[in-house]
Amino acid sequence: MWKWVIYLIGMGLILPLHVKADRVSAKVCTPEWEFYTQRDGNGLYHDIWRRIYTDKDVGLDFTFAVYSRCMLGLSDEENYFDIVPACYVNDAGLKSDSPLGREVLTIVSHVDQKRWTEKSDFTRKIVTWERGFMYQQAGLIPDDAIYVPYSSLERGLKMLLAKRVDYLVDYKLAVQENVRLIDKNKQLRVQEDVIVGPHFYMCFADTDKGRELLRIWNKGFAGLIENGELDSLYNQYGVLPFYQIP
Repeated sequence: MWKWVIYLIGMGLILPLHVKADRVSAKVCTPEWEFYTQRDGNGLYHDIWRRIYTDKDVGLDFTFAVYSRCMLGLSDEENYFDIVPACYVNDAGLKSDSPLGREVLTIVSHVDQKRWTEKSDFTRKIVTWERGFMYQQAGLIPDDAIYVPYSSLERGLKMLLAKRVDYLVDYKLAVQENVRLIDKNKQLRVQEDVIVGPHFYMCFADTDKGRELLRIWNKGFAGLIENGELDSLYNQYGVLPFYQIP
């Protein structure tokens, strides 16, 4: 009997149980976001990717770049990247069924600067945020604000302390940690979660591969919501899930 099994395996008519399909590799491009997509593999989005794709034997190859570069690689003719996190509904590519979250931004200013109260306070002011983020295109910052990018939040806060810029815009978790470390003399004013913008999504290339990765994502993400694991992950990082943000 075993001679026939070996013969059939050799002919390719049956396969040994341990033989698996080729591992799929997805190219992910993301900025390095503290608490979300850190280079060391830690962060909220890393945890969600692992839970959704590992069981499906999908490997993830990461490129860390500014957001605008990632989106360009997702939408160009070659579709160099397969997945980019945190894109808006009008951005290029296919969007996840459920949003990842909603854009909620924190403003930091020097105590000598006028306290921010509304978007018009940005008019003709020098405003800094992370290089590559498209806050003006999304309508979060008015076009008449003068944009000066920074490559790291630490550098941006130091520009603010030196009064080289008027306002800094970033996310609460990162701001809290960095201000605690840098602002020893309490010269900075932090206004948390004062700009509320659109929802953002996991974004996929408009290709056969991208559509399959999107299908796996939508099914897995819905499962994490249903079993309560998504709440646990978001709470671990002190982030509200999209369905808890007004």
